[in-house]
Amino acid sequence: MDKIGIAIFDMDDTLVDKESVFVEAQKAMLQTLTRYDSRIDPQKDFKTLREIDHELVRLHKGKHMYEYWKLASGLWMHLHEGKDKKKAATLSFKQTKNDIKLSFIIEAAKKHDDILENKIPNLFENAKSVLRELKKRYMLVLFPSGEKISQMKVIKYHGLDKVFDVIFICERKNVDTFLKAKKLGENVFSEKFEAWPKRIVAIGDRISQDIIPAKRIGLETVWIPGPYYPGRREQGRPEHEVSSLSELLKIL
Repeated sequence: MDKIGIAIFDMDDTLVDKESVFVEAQKAMLQTLTRYDSRIDPQKDFKTLREIDHELVRLHKGKHMYEYWKLASGLWMHLHEGKDKKKAATLSFKQTKNDIKLSFIIEAAKKHDDILENKIPNLFENAKSVLRELKKRYMLVLFPSGEKISQMKVIKYHGLDKVFDVIFICERKNVDTFLKAKKLGENVFSEKFEAWPKRIVAIGDRISQDIIPAKRIGLETVWIPGPYYPGRREQGRPEHEVSSLSELLKIL
């Protein structure tokens, strides 16, 4: 069967369960901080930590992998100095590591970072079988964001480098990086199949980082709402919305 187009896939929380690794790492950070203040409740304060993290990601212009002592410091400022969550995030964002006077802030961040560095997120159920089926009709492009070394570790562990035709890793997603991924896919497609793709589809879990920039460069989009601030449908108006990878086979 001839290839009819290109499917551009996000990875974290679209193909692999990165959220569970972040949850484990952030709970370890909270647990470390409780040793220095028993009033911290890892269960109750987890939501607050996530909100500060979300604000720090925004301040880092969508970059999820930042210096996580900023997260521990922001939480501490919120809980102990009475700063509201946005203010605490802003102040910690502006800090340098030399500004940190409390050694347990660095210790808590290290516990967090060790888990992120060493824990490989699980591949979602049916991901490989869905990708292999789609590969019969589409050239597959893997388009994750983050640090290249850590993302390649996940890709190679799950053998995704043997499934995808093109892998393009960027630090953060925006219109420019989506355009690069699209052009790279189109060039490889035309060279391999001596034709131009009839359909280019972007698949991802977040409206802000996967759907909106993809639509701005004219791509068809499929939204699989993820667990970490996925956004709202009306913010990006994806052409398709599914709840599982297997539903892609009905659309593509």
